[in-house]
Amino acid sequence: MVVKIILNKQIQDLVLKLSEGKFSLVLERSGRLINEHPDTEILYILKGAACQSLQQYANAIKSYQQAIDINADNVNAYNNLGIVFDVTKDFISAIKNFELAIKLSPNFPEAHYNLGNVYRKLNNFEAAIASYTFALEGRHNFAEALCNKGSCLSSLGDETAAVDCFQKAIKINSDYIEAHNNMSVSLKNIGNFSSAKISAQKAIDLFPNSYYQLLK
Repeated sequence: MVVKIILNKQIQDLVLKLSEGKFSLVLERSGRLINEHPDTEILYILKGAACQSLQQYANAIKSYQQAIDINADNVNAYNNLGIVFDVTKDFISAIKNFELAIKLSPNFPEAHYNLGNVYRKLNNFEAAIASYTFALEGRHNFAEALCNKGSCLSSLGDETAAVDCFQKAIKINSDYIEAHNNMSVSLKNIGNFSSAKISAQKAIDLFPNSYYQLLK
């Protein structure tokens, strides 16, 4: 019982250190704890996350897979694996792992969102929109999903629906630069130049040194 309490405190400390960006420290400590507690799946998740942040992708994949070997229903491990495969451009494996996460947890917004991002990169905008829609059903204030859904709608030529998504994203996060910028483009495409310029200016005001430029 005492050992379990101590381990839980050590895990909580690793989670904190991970949030503080101390990835090398988390990697070292999680590895040491794994040697002492080899059947504790969360340690492999934390080690994988540290490796992922340090761009040690092969080691991250190995750690997440070890977590799955302990618990085949570990939704976070599949989702994290999908993210690593996405980053390394193994899109088939990314889709497979996001779908496994969704199969285990159908209402997992982040897995639907991540799956949508892969489809978006593959220019499968219809599938991406479907995934973002599922993500929003599970998390209504998911500004990133709204913005990316809007981008896909814009790519399909539905600028009015795209603007609606961007507006909803901005309502959630008024400082969402990408949403302001994307909305300016969609507004320009439908001929609303005055509103487009306002949106572009808002993006510039939020991030003056960015690539966003006032529409001419």
